[in-house]
Amino acid sequence: MSCSCTFSPATVPASSDPSKHVNFSTGMVLGVEDYRQEFAYHSARDRWIVREIAGYGTLSGLSVSLDRDESDVLTDKLRISAGTAAAPSGQLICVGADQCALLNSWLSTADVVEKVNAIDAHRTPADSATIKVWLTLCYTNCAVARVPIPGQPCRSEEDLMAPSRIADDYRLSLSFDPPEIGETDYLRLLAQYRQALPPAAALPATQALRRALVRRIRRQAKLLFAPVPDAFAVGDDAAVELHPDMAPEIVEELRNLWITELRPQVVPPPCSGTGASTNDCVPLAALTIDVIKGATGWVIDNSGGPLKVDIDQSDRPFIQSLALAASPFGIAATLPPPPTQEIAWLSANGSINATTDLALIRAATPSDALTIGITGGGNARPQRKLYIRNAGEANVRLVPNNSGVIDGEAGKDLSPGAFVYLAYDGAGNWRTRAGRW
Repeated sequence: MSCSCTFSPATVPASSDPSKHVNFSTGMVLGVEDYRQEFAYHSARDRWIVREIAGYGTLSGLSVSLDRDESDVLTDKLRISAGTAAAPSGQLICVGADQCALLNSWLSTADVVEKVNAIDAHRTPADSATIKVWLTLCYTNCAVARVPIPGQPCRSEEDLMAPSRIADDYRLSLSFDPPEIGETDYLRLLAQYRQALPPAAALPATQALRRALVRRIRRQAKLLFAPVPDAFAVGDDAAVELHPDMAPEIVEELRNLWITELRPQVVPPPCSGTGASTNDCVPLAALTIDVIKGATGWVIDNSGGPLKVDIDQSDRPFIQSLALAASPFGIAATLPPPPTQEIAWLSANGSINATTDLALIRAATPSDALTIGITGGGNARPQRKLYIRNAGEANVRLVPNNSGVIDGEAGKDLSPGAFVYLAYDGAGNWRTRAGRW
């Protein structure tokens, strides 16, 4: 499902430095590279403003729904409405008209059939599977409006013309590979960590004890989420009890930690020279689909009622307009309390329940490799997500229960300092979501 380009995508040449603009002066002879350089500077500044100030995500529209034709189930469609979004790079994306994808037609393509067959190989009974795919909206561009160009004689016909314009475009895609973990995901994980702190019966007796508690929480957050965790210290893997009266202070501390230390590693400053992520896509939804193998191939299971398709948009990033933010439905809106979060601490072979949100693992003996099972996947909550960090010095082997798999394998190894963010499909299968480092 995509918007096709008339010509191959074209981009500003890599030689254009977005941190420089042309110093125009009388008598200067301007060439193509000068104009490209000036465009690169202003275009990069525009994206920088959007990305650093507003963020990324859906701006307007782009609702995701399922259209079902009771008379012909083969024409069941996934519909995405017209709308706008800002990509992780800050590039604006505009979808001018509703877009649709015939899901059963998509299931019949060769590469999709191969992937579903691989998932079916782990299932009993055969010829039925539950798949989890991610819908993303990505920015691209197209070189258009070909015009004659001067040049040497005896050129090929292709060299007689060249595109005169580069048009903004987009691509809507369904993929078995989860999107990268983005800024919104890390902020959600920080919030989950805050919610997972157990309540304390009393406030710390002195200001010094309060400061010590704040430092412990800050260290734990960095241990869980920093690209290179701090050196482990005794007590870092123990739960920190937090009195409700200190909650605003801790929220402020975690916010400052994110801005000053964690975010620059997730979203490198544009002047750092480290480059941006190659994935310039906005997640729209995760789809969990039950499929069966019929006479003509894989199709969505529609036995016994509605199509077995779950559309989960809980990880979808949004950007609020200033008008919405200032309204009663905006940033300051009164919301119900968040659900209880769970965090697990493991120092020996054991298990993590799939209902857990966060887990920190460290072998009590640095040389001991650990095996950790993931139990209780079940079918009730296919939108489950689990973040696990190996903060120790030994390898950790993750093994799902009930013959489950992680990325199609029986288990996954976590090296010291590594982390994994897992998404569950409701049928024993976990998929990893890559980080930005």
